[in-house]
Parts: sequence; C-alpha cells; structure tokens
Amino acid sequence: MIFGYLELKECIRSDFNRFYREFGFFDTQIVPAILDEYKHGVDFDYLENLCIHIFLLVNYLENGLDLSIVLDPIRNLALEYSENKIMEELDGEYELYKKDIKLLRDNISGFVL
Repeated sequence: MIFGYLELKECIRSDFNRFYREFGFFDTQIVPAILDEYKHGVDFDYLENLCIHIFLLVNYLENGLDLSIVLDPIRNLALEYSENKIMEELDGEYELYKKDIKLLRDNISGFVL
C-alpha cells in the first residue's frame, strides 16, 4: 500500500464525506466513486482494496446507510487473502486493522472476515 493504514483511513473518511455530504451522492454511488479515486493508482493492490472497503463499511455503519452495498464485495475480497498475509503486510498497523474488524463484528450481525 502506498498509504499507511491510518492515513488511508483518513483519506477514505474525507472522500466519503465529500461524496456523501458535499455532493449528495446516494449510498449506491459512493463506493464506485471512491474506488475510482484509487484503483487507477500505481500501487493499488489487494490489501489497499480490502482496507478501502473496510473503511467504507465503517462509514456506512456510522451513517446508517445500506451495508449490503459494501458487505458483498468485502466477503469476496476476504476469500482471496489469508489473515497471515494481511498481518505480514500491515506489520505494525495490523492491530489497527483488527480493531476495525472487531468494531464491525460487534455492530453487524453475522459479519465475518
């Protein structure tokens, strides 16, 4: 990932607020708009994609939006990467990732990642 975990999380929060609050995008429009901001980057990879989806899900949860828009892609992404690989790549920021996953598990019935 080109960004650190916290830096990317803040970028996604900022992008989410811009598209949702400033531009008035519908919940179905936010995910593709934000992904389009990142997917053309040179260093866009699996882990960045997964983290972006996790951050989007946190924002959707906090704003009472339809979680299914983000849940299905996360479930598909989760099948592609092992937890050990995520831990290895996030290194010192892995605990931040686990904290976000716990937040989602605690607040979304049946959330598995």
